[in-house]
Amino acid sequence: MQKCLSRSLSFYIGHSPLPVLSFLRRCSSAMRTGCDPVPKVFVRCAPDEEKMQAQLSYPPQSTSSKIVRMNRFVSERVSNTLERLAINIQKKSIGKSKQQDLAEHPPNTSVKLLGVDGMEVDGHLHNCHAWSQGCKLLINSFVYVVEMNSPTIVRLELPRVLLSKFIIHPYVQLEFSKHGETEFKWYRIDTEGSETLVSTSSFYIPTDHDCGHKIKLSVQPKSGSRIGEQMDVISSTCVEKGPVHCPFELRHQQVKNHSSTDWLVGCYLACSPIVVL
Repeated sequence: MQKCLSRSLSFYIGHSPLPVLSFLRRCSSAMRTGCDPVPKVFVRCAPDEEKMQAQLSYPPQSTSSKIVRMNRFVSERVSNTLERLAINIQKKSIGKSKQQDLAEHPPNTSVKLLGVDGMEVDGHLHNCHAWSQGCKLLINSFVYVVEMNSPTIVRLELPRVLLSKFIIHPYVQLEFSKHGETEFKWYRIDTEGSETLVSTSSFYIPTDHDCGHKIKLSVQPKSGSRIGEQMDVISSTCVEKGPVHCPFELRHQQVKNHSSTDWLVGCYLACSPIVVL
């Protein structure tokens, strides 16, 4: 299964935007862990994109599971999408040697999409209206729960230069999540490799105790009661001692008693010649 994930992801590298790649990696990671007893089909349908992505593992929770992915137009009828999904599952199940027989014999895989009310979704609906959080996908005897647009971290980075007593603002790109609901945890990595929690704010100001240590940031995206997969990042360099006095502080002392307007007027009067008419 690990090799299958690697081959599938390598195909999408360079062919998909960053949010799609983040979605694929997150789904693959969730399938590898297999900690959730309920099989899920992960669906990503961004409102400003013309295609949706779906990914599942079939059969679920099995050592012989195959990763099945789809990249379909949101304007496509859901019946056509489910038919294509059945063909893809059939291809994964029978192997490459017998895939030519699918042209003559239709797949016998049964695929149905049930709404949140338990009724089968109308096949004439477009994908953008058919898929929603809480729907169920029936594939033969297996029941999958639709995980729709789960909170995701697309990109997470820390600055390269970290100075004590200077604010660290991480670069965080979220999808289907709000920054105010996202959980941040900052850790100081000690020389023994242990981690000490130092802050739970969205930013962090290193202290002198952090000098010589790397900083780790753990971010968990949230959207209401829904919780996405946590992402961690460790600084590439250690925290260095920041300067005691900065040049901008000296400049500020010279103009702290003047407003910006008065200071500019004084500069103009000192530099411009006076013209008497």
